[in-house]
Amino acid sequence: MYVSFYITIAAQRYFNLIIKDIGAEWKDLARVLDFDQTRIKTITANNLLDVDDQCAEMLHVQHNTKGKSFNKLELIKALYKANLGAVAEKINIDHEITQDPGSGSQKALNTNKDQGQVHKIVHLK
Repeated sequence: MYVSFYITIAAQRYFNLIIKDIGAEWKDLARVLDFDQTRIKTITANNLLDVDDQCAEMLHVQHNTKGKSFNKLELIKALYKANLGAVAEKINIDHEITQDPGSGSQKALNTNKDQGQVHKIVHLK
């Protein structure tokens, strides 16, 4: 199995949204995140009976490997690139609903499903 390092509550919430919605398409996301076929097969073998656990392990491995560079924006970009724009939209909507305007966090807005890109980043103050 995998070793999990500290994950923020927000990151875990985004992971849960992804896990709930992409099912077996986690492999498409894994390929976009540069997982090789051997790593994908290992994750599958570790969790033979549960595709949600396979997806969870892939996300945790990516988080543990990339650390802080694996942020919400990078995750959204990867979801679009894997043709999982609907899931990326859910992350944006969840973020907009739960975001504290005074937190100074980065917020992705104005996504375009057709082009699969994030068009504007706003820094909240």
